[in-house]
Amino acid sequence: MAKGSFTKHVGSRQTRVKAVIFDLDGTLIHSAVDFTKLKRETISLLADKGLPAKNFSTDMRSYDIMFLASELFRKKGLTEKELAVTRKKIEAIWNRVELESVGIAAPIEGVKETLLRLRKHGLKIGIVTRGCRAYAIKTLKTTSLLSMVDLIVGRDDVPESKPCPEPLMKAVEALGLKAEEAVMVGDNVDDVQCAQGAKVRFVGVKSEALTAETIRNLKCEVLLEDLGDLDALLI
Repeated sequence: MAKGSFTKHVGSRQTRVKAVIFDLDGTLIHSAVDFTKLKRETISLLADKGLPAKNFSTDMRSYDIMFLASELFRKKGLTEKELAVTRKKIEAIWNRVELESVGIAAPIEGVKETLLRLRKHGLKIGIVTRGCRAYAIKTLKTTSLLSMVDLIVGRDDVPESKPCPEPLMKAVEALGLKAEEAVMVGDNVDDVQCAQGAKVRFVGVKSEALTAETIRNLKCEVLLEDLGDLDALLI
């Protein structure tokens, strides 16, 4: 796609991108979170609460474990208040494991330069992550990216995280923009689904989870080989 062509025509006006909202892990940083440990401890806690470990697997996505556990607890007759107590304990596990990784997180090559170029041209920078807010802030600070970020929406800032569109919609609103004035950038299917639900244009960064075939199947326009190509697309 040619430079400057990522523009939406609205009647006789043109709506240009005013903000880029990024996923964090895998898009801006090399994540060091031990997700296997996170899920293993979650499954152990659920077993202590009466849900046998055989119902779950560390191959499942963490939020799929949470969703299935909630359904099983409801079948056992737990109230929403009781479920909330258990969710809070699981969130505490996730927060702790995420924060354990902060010291060894590293920025993806070229990310800082890309963010600086975007900001130089007046674009706002946001982060929408399934990680907790404290993890996002500390990781961005450790990787020297925090000063370039205008807004962070973490898992604990919204009732439902990605792929639910709510965190992205919250970010767009907090930046004072309309959906068509923002672009979401991410490296997995959850990011795509989040953007589509929020009616925000999506730019993918190629990864094991997000391939050219995946992008085609999800009816997305753009898949970048490297995040360094992003500013040429938007500016």
